[in-house]
Amino acid sequence: MNLLNIYKEIQLYRVIKNEDMPEVYRKGARDSHDDWLLFKGTKRINTAYKVPMPFRKIAGTQEPIWTAWNGSYPLAPDTRIQVRPYFTAAGETIEMPHVLTMHPIYDSGWSRQEAFINSIWQECYFNSSKIIFGKRVTYYYGLKLDPNISDVMCWFPEMSFSIK
Repeated sequence: MNLLNIYKEIQLYRVIKNEDMPEVYRKGARDSHDDWLLFKGTKRINTAYKVPMPFRKIAGTQEPIWTAWNGSYPLAPDTRIQVRPYFTAAGETIEMPHVLTMHPIYDSGWSRQEAFINSIWQECYFNSSKIIFGKRVTYYYGLKLDPNISDVMCWFPEMSFSIK
């Protein structure tokens, strides 16, 4: 996976207007990557891309998860969609569309994913997560999809190494 090539390929999907950002990332408390060690304070809009979801498994350990979808985020071809129950923060249950997404299985090894970029599937993300001496050691890099309904977005460049 060549990160420079990914960067060039995803420019068509770059978010340039604040109103295209999820509400939680517009001007306010979470509009910067304050969780980054390097380049802390980078504006999220400078790293945001609307690359179609879901990403697809290439290799490694992953599990399918039905993810709530608000209908506005772009989807890759042949995406499986089902209307399923969704539990709101207010404790209500509503019926809404969900898409079948693949998520790395934490603590169980590594995985590689690809995204539908410029009409072809291209490798874009690597994740590794293991338990070592009772601690979760996680490492990932590439174009990362956060498929949460309230803040669905792809981020690039995204790299992390953590021990919890």
